[in-house]
Amino acid sequence: MSMQNGAEGESAEPFLACPERFYTRETTVGRDQSYTPAKIVRGALGSTPLPLLNYTTNAMKRALERLLNKDEFDVVQIESIHLLAYLPIIRAARSRPLVILDWHNIESDLMQQYSERAIGTLRRAYARRTSSQLSRLERRALK
Repeated sequence: MSMQNGAEGESAEPFLACPERFYTRETTVGRDQSYTPAKIVRGALGSTPLPLLNYTTNAMKRALERLLNKDEFDVVQIESIHLLAYLPIIRAARSRPLVILDWHNIESDLMQQYSERAIGTLRRAYARRTSSQLSRLERRALK
C-alpha cells in the first residue's frame, strides 16, 4: 500500500522510519488490563460501555492533564470513541484546543453486527446492550 503525505509522490516512509523527526516529544502511558471482572460488571450494569472502561485509565488522565497544562495545543485529535472519556480533560485545557473526533468505525454498528452472530445467549445480550450504550455515546459526542 502506498501512503502519501504532502506533495505528490512524497512517501510517508521517512515518517515511519524516523517519527522523531516529525514529533518534538512522545509520551507513552501503559494501559491497565482490559476485561477484568470488575470492568465487565460495570459495563453490564452501568452506563459506561466496556470498550471505554478498557481504554480509560487514571494514569492516562494524569498524563494528559499534565501535558495539556504544560503546553498549549491548538488541536487535539481523538482517534476512537474508545478514548472519549478523556474529552472533559481536553475541554478543560487552558488553551481550549479544537477537538477533532476521527472515528474509523461506527463501533455501535460493529457491536450490533457481533450481537447477531455471537454464540451464546449471554454474549448476544451483552453485545446488544453494549451496542446500545455505544450508540447513545456516539450521538451525545457528536452534539
